[in-house]
Amino acid sequence: MKLTAPLLSFSATGTIADAVTYSRAGGHDIAKKCPKHHTAPSAAQQAQRKKFTDAAHFFIMLTIQSASRDAWRRVGTYKMGAASGHNAAIASMTGALTEVADPSFATEINMLDPPEVEWTMLNVTSNDPGDEAGDFELWCGPSPGNLHFVEKVAIVGGKVTSTKYADEEDNQYWVIRKTGRYRSGIYKAW
Repeated sequence: MKLTAPLLSFSATGTIADAVTYSRAGGHDIAKKCPKHHTAPSAAQQAQRKKFTDAAHFFIMLTIQSASRDAWRRVGTYKMGAASGHNAAIASMTGALTEVADPSFATEINMLDPPEVEWTMLNVTSNDPGDEAGDFELWCGPSPGNLHFVEKVAIVGGKVTSTKYADEEDNQYWVIRKTGRYRSGIYKAW
């Protein structure tokens, strides 16, 4: 950009050599240094951005169903203070992506014979059926804010299924956790 008024006057406007911008605002003459953009992001920055991108794409796919949106809202409200469901899910997913290359998250819940519950699991980055090794913790309770540990179960064929039964009034709300992170929203079962 060229200067539109003389440089040595008080009313100079424009930019010189992408270094300084002169302008007038609110009756005042202003000179601002042009920001210098950093070079390409580091490998660590690129990895962090990829985690957020993968989590965001998975969240969009996950919350097509209103039950999933509501379930993640419950996590944000009851377990993470005043966080939104989106923030709760992204925080859980990016944290899990830090620990595991392709973590599994619940995408759907099915109520079998009460009080047995089955979750369909998908991997975040590949969208393949869930196959993450290790045990997932199943929690349930009479309200989203009052959940207790039920059991640990591994993924079998892309599904996590409860094997222990609890009293029906005690298992209105269910959630899956692993390594302290939510792997599903808090679903209302019955």
